[in-house]
Amino acid sequence: MYDGPAMEKLTQEIEPILALCAIIAIVVARLPRVEVGHTAAFRHRRVLNWLPLGLTYAFLYMGRYNMTVLKNVAGITQRDFGHIDFWGSLVYGVSFLVNGPLADRLGGRRTILISAAGAIAANVAIGLL
Repeated sequence: MYDGPAMEKLTQEIEPILALCAIIAIVVARLPRVEVGHTAAFRHRRVLNWLPLGLTYAFLYMGRYNMTVLKNVAGITQRDFGHIDFWGSLVYGVSFLVNGPLADRLGGRRTILISAAGAIAANVAIGLL
C-alpha cells in the first residue's frame, strides 16, 4: 500500500474531516425534537426523496476530491490532471445544456436516478484505477 509522507498527508487531511463529522453528529443529536405533525408515511417519503439527492451530491463532489487525492497520493502528472480537469469541466458545462431538456422529457425522478448511477459508476471507476 502507500507508505511514508503521502500516507501521512492523507491521514492529516482525513482526521479533521472525521472530527468535524463527529461534532456535527453530536450537535444534531442534541437538537430539540419539535413535533410538527408529519405522518410516518410523509417522513418515509421524505427520506426516499432526499436520500438519493444527498447521495448524488456527495458522490459528485467525492469524485472531485478523489481526483485531487489521486494527483497527490498516486502520483499522476500535473499534465494528466490538467487533461482530466479540462474534459471534466467541458462535460460539466455541456451537461447544463442537456440536463434541463432531458429532465423535462424524462421527469425529475428518473433523471436524478440516472445521474446518481453515473456518479457512482464514475467513482467506482476512479477507485479501480
